[in-house]
Amino acid sequence: MSKRNPQRIHVYERKRGDKEGNPLPSFWYCRFRGEDGRLGSPLNTDQPNRETALQWAISFLAEKGVPSQRKPRPKSFAEWAAPWWLFASCPYVKYKQSRGFSISRIYVEGRRSYLENHLIPEFGNKLMSELRPWMFRDYSIRLFEEKKLTPSSINKILSTMRIMLTHACAMGQLHTNPMSAVGEPQPTDFIFWGATRERPINQNCILAAYKRALTRIGISPEEQKKRNLMFHSWRHGFNTYSRGKIPDEQLRRVTGHNSVAMTDRYDHPTVETLKDVRAMQEQLLTSEAMGEVVK
Repeated sequence: MSKRNPQRIHVYERKRGDKEGNPLPSFWYCRFRGEDGRLGSPLNTDQPNRETALQWAISFLAEKGVPSQRKPRPKSFAEWAAPWWLFASCPYVKYKQSRGFSISRIYVEGRRSYLENHLIPEFGNKLMSELRPWMFRDYSIRLFEEKKLTPSSINKILSTMRIMLTHACAMGQLHTNPMSAVGEPQPTDFIFWGATRERPINQNCILAAYKRALTRIGISPEEQKKRNLMFHSWRHGFNTYSRGKIPDEQLRRVTGHNSVAMTDRYDHPTVETLKDVRAMQEQLLTSEAMGEVVK
């Protein structure tokens, strides 16, 4: 057999010394590179120098093959969830897009907020394999009793986790889905129902009607796509239109927002709301006003 290193073997010396610092005979170790390019665990060759250690490793490789690779360190939920619900890196978003499904940035951003504000603070330090159904049931109760969240908000938080763990199972990253034993809320009736009262209206019906209405008022399909207009845009529009006409506290009761920050986020200036700014700017450009500014 050739003495040349077949590139799959890494041989190195590990020097030793006694308590007084006197040198002791070195240990020579080898590591084998797997098909994925990663180096496996070190093996002690029990050889006195590099040449004999390399020959030992070549013989080992010929007789037994590459030993099993070290298992990667288990990831915590926070580490595993790092790319989730970021539009450019989320594995779920990429999968849905590859199948031709439409998924909006607003939807993804909303899920990301549930992940950052609720799920990671609660489960971030847990290993993926440590997640259990009782944790989510207990968490649901605490969100309701201690955080005073509405059942609707709690269901959205848990459904975010359900999507993530279902995808993890499909990708072989989890053997069982701990959310499967939690169950989903089962409505007994629907306000907007489809073919029967037991089935909800299909969201595509609402979205198609919404897009037709936009086209009728002169917003072309191309412009709709460019402006990322969707049914949820009504929520932004209502918040923007109503702000200033009614007190913010009353507006939040209607929109369901819990903070001034969310009301601000859904507020988009229009020509109408900026008319006072425009009037001020026009006045500023007069020679008299400019003279005051210069002074």
